[in-house]
Amino acid sequence: MRQTLIDQWHRETTAAQAAPPILQQCVTGAIRGALLGLVLLAVIFLIGWLGLL
Repeated sequence: MRQTLIDQWHRETTAAQAAPPILQQCVTGAIRGALLGLVLLAVIFLIGWLGLL
């Protein structure tokens, strides 16, 4: 019985570590989206600035 509980606990903890929490995925996605948006704005600004010269 004790070995079974230890095995169950080990499976649950390894499964939790394998998949990141949903909040962490949301934060990571928001950061990536913000960085991508800033890069795109910088590229558009640079193209517009070069076009005005």
